[in-house]
Amino acid sequence: MLRFLLLAAIGASVCRGQDQSVEASFSGLYGGTAGDEFSQTNFEIVGPITAMKIWTGSLTLHGIQVRYGGAWSNVNGASWGTLVQMDLQPGESVVQVQGSYSYWVVTSLTFTTSLGRTFLFGNQSGGTFLALPPAAGSVLRAVSGRAGVYLYAVGFHWGASPAKAA
Repeated sequence: MLRFLLLAAIGASVCRGQDQSVEASFSGLYGGTAGDEFSQTNFEIVGPITAMKIWTGSLTLHGIQVRYGGAWSNVNGASWGTLVQMDLQPGESVVQVQGSYSYWVVTSLTFTTSLGRTFLFGNQSGGTFLALPPAAGSVLRAVSGRAGVYLYAVGFHWGASPAKAA
């Protein structure tokens, strides 16, 4: 009987280990405290991140807009300055974000994808950060932060790739 209970406990433990799913997590906020809070987490259900538009200035990032599946979010921040767009390939996801910020505003963001591509927005200056998903298989699912005339702060929501979440 003791042997049966021990084997049952080991079997249950192994099954749980194989059934672990990627949990959602958040990294950030990086930047200042000005501006209004925004969150794009409601777009996660629309689809994976497929593109981003970021408006840049000489020293700061002004605004961000993200496409989830085929739907664009609102512009968070301002849509003035130089517009740079990042388009992801089918099945490609953001797996790492590096950036910099002054005491009040985000100055740069660098996105690294699952295909090893990198996209740099802005000019690196000030404090730096590295935002990584908590576990293998996690990808960037949504963006949130604080914005107004500039992109004051940014944070990143990580979770299972939509293809793996189904």
